[in-house]
Amino acid sequence: ACKAKAGSLTLCRRTPYSEGPPEAVRTSQSTGPVVFCSTRPKRGAATAAGAESEQDMGDFTNVAETESIPPGTGRTVHVRGKEYAVWNVAGAFHCIDDLCPHRGASLGAGNLETSTVYCPMHGWGFDVRSGACTTGADRSVKTYPARVLNGQVQIQV
Repeated sequence: ACKAKAGSLTLCRRTPYSEGPPEAVRTSQSTGPVVFCSTRPKRGAATAAGAESEQDMGDFTNVAETESIPPGTGRTVHVRGKEYAVWNVAGAFHCIDDLCPHRGASLGAGNLETSTVYCPMHGWGFDVRSGACTTGADRSVKTYPARVLNGQVQIQV
């Protein structure tokens, strides 16, 4: 189970699927508090900290320094017990749900081409600006507000 505490922030990079199951994670280097996760939470599992409704969307949370996510790249971030994928598209930051709705793979581990991230498991595409699925219109992912403030990428979840 994840060792992250409510309100803590964990930045991680998933191991490529050829090196292990999709649940295996490792953290990246960070200047902020880093928490190691041995597995990601089960899909659909609710925790007291992560069981907020859309109406309870909180304040913006720092998730990375801007220079740590260069244009054309992204990463998975953990905020309040949930995973999000943050992407830098030509200097503009975008945030989507991390789990692919097809088979639950990490979109933060995908490949970005222009503004479309491709799932590392089966290649489904998602526009990181709108969440729209380029493979099937009924399979979009949720987007979240993202901004840069004082050199920090922030998301509102």
